Amino acid sequence: MNDRESREQRRLEKRELRKNRHHVPGSGGIWVGLLLLAVGAILLARAFGALFPAWLFTWPMILIVVGFFVGAKNNFRDFGWVIIVGIGIVFLLDRMYPEIPIHRYIWPVAIIGLGLIILISPRRRHGFGA
Repeated sequence: MNDRESREQRRLEKRELRKNRHHVPGSGGIWVGLLLLAVGAILLARAFGALFPAWLFTWPMILIVVGFFVGAKNNFRDFGWVIIVGIGIVFLLDRMYPEIPIHRYIWPVAIIGLGLIILISPRRRHGFGA
């Protein structure tokens, strides 16, 4: 195989990888389906008179569910989902325990969490520094 054929073969392989990378069979559809089944089942049970906690149907709970959904879709590799879930938890706790001034604890806990993320995350070499 000459050099030109080799380059063409690599180019075709890269194109195929890019095309397949965006669609992994069952990657998002299963999670969306399971989420819709769970929400539908909870709403149906509620319509039949089942008792659920009031906080289950609040907007902070939506943030928490969306955060976990985003995390699951990315196999919890990125840490953006933690921010969404954390914001939802803060607002949910504020609704559940209005007598506790949760806003006083947000920054200390966020700084501790950031320190833990830095300690736990794998080291990445960028070519500069040691």
